[in-house]
Amino acid sequence: MPESPYYLIKVGAKAAARDSLFRLARRNEDEASVKARLSEIEATIQNDMLNKTSMKEFLKNPLYRKPLFIMTGIKIASLMNGGQAIESYMQTIIASSESIVSPEVSSIIFGVIQLPAAFLTSQLIDKLGRKPLLFISTSGCAVALILEGIYFYIQDYLHGNVQYISWIPTAGIVVFLIMSPLGLTSLAYVLMGELFPINIKESAVTLMTFFGVSMAFTVSKFYQPVSDRWGLYTVFWIFGGVCISGCIFAWLFLPETKGKSFSDIQIKLKRKKNVEEVQIEIIQKY
Repeated sequence: MPESPYYLIKVGAKAAARDSLFRLARRNEDEASVKARLSEIEATIQNDMLNKTSMKEFLKNPLYRKPLFIMTGIKIASLMNGGQAIESYMQTIIASSESIVSPEVSSIIFGVIQLPAAFLTSQLIDKLGRKPLLFISTSGCAVALILEGIYFYIQDYLHGNVQYISWIPTAGIVVFLIMSPLGLTSLAYVLMGELFPINIKESAVTLMTFFGVSMAFTVSKFYQPVSDRWGLYTVFWIFGGVCISGCIFAWLFLPETKGKSFSDIQIKLKRKKNVEEVQIEIIQKY
């Protein structure tokens, strides 16, 4: 796998960056367009590195608030959707139900289904775009989780007959495990690389990683107490509500980055005003 052209330009390896860009370019892309993209990358990096900032400046500077706001919302949706807790307690969840599939067999199904789901994501991410894929993923997760909640509400609270819907616990988690990596969990990492400019990327990734670990710990820690106190159906409905909120958030605030260069994304976020000027200077220099 070749190094990123952005990284190679940043460390001063322009020839290697050009080779990497040619390797990553589309087959129908000619040499002139690749060179133009290389100049654009140089302009972006030069502009960013002139304004390299610390963690304190990253948090205080209003220029970075929009990407930080967007990534915080996406991270909350991807981690508060219950994926960590469901994977940790999936055998317990199935055992608590009257599922026609045993917990042991369910675990095998859950493990097998995640690999093709991740492969499907890699095929769709540049065909459908980030925003539609995230919308499909969050909607699918919400439906699966709400159905799980309805099942356990009928079984545990209403004490109704669930014989004819005993397939829901396993099927619901299977749908969730397909839909979650389809966009909700995987796109968080893609967007982190696309939304944050190079000069603050180290601080941003550090902050988002710490935030993500804290959120995952909180969800896993409070899953069992909430389940014991208010019922398993309440937990699933909370997770489903988070997915619905994430869907609305992404549709309202997430910019579509499909097919856009890094500098185009930053301009769309209203971060840069003078990229074209820097690019002209670099073209004249070389």
